[in-house]
Amino acid sequence: MRAVLFVSALTLAVLVSTASAAEDASDLSVATSDRVATGVDVRTIIASVSQRTHRKFVVDPRVVAAVNLDGITVGEVTYPLLLTILAVHGFAVYEQEGIVVIAPDANERFFPSNLVKPDDIRAPDAQIVTTIVAVKNMRAPELVTVIRPLMAPNSQVNALADRNALIIVDKAANVRRMVTIIRELDTMPVFKAE
Repeated sequence: MRAVLFVSALTLAVLVSTASAAEDASDLSVATSDRVATGVDVRTIIASVSQRTHRKFVVDPRVVAAVNLDGITVGEVTYPLLLTILAVHGFAVYEQEGIVVIAPDANERFFPSNLVKPDDIRAPDAQIVTTIVAVKNMRAPELVTVIRPLMAPNSQVNALADRNALIIVDKAANVRRMVTIIRELDTMPVFKAE
């Protein structure tokens, strides 16, 4: 009798284990094939983009997130969209020696980002870049007080007073925006109170 109970319990455990594995496999296929993928591991998305783009990634162990993709499958995530997904979840990306490094964005301003010309920023919107903006008609240190509140807490803007220029480190989309604002402010006529 004990042998029969043991075999029955063992059979039940195998069936539950098999059903659980089938359910996990079903969840994975839903995550990769449905138009609405809920709770997809960010590392699955990174691996998919890596495989399709042939980019190599080094992922910080603190990069953990469940991503909800509405209206798109994992296989449809492009590299620029991956950067946006990572930014939304508090991660930053930089490239070093052909390797894409993904880490928490708390120190993104210290990452070795690409130095780009302020009028030719071609990086994806969510990629961290550095630019130097020369100012002609205003004093750069004064601009820092205007520009800084418009930037994310993890970004950086510094004035080079003796060169009358600004160094900006932020996501490409925001750097383009800051350059446009700086150019507009720099060309505005000086207001003189009567």
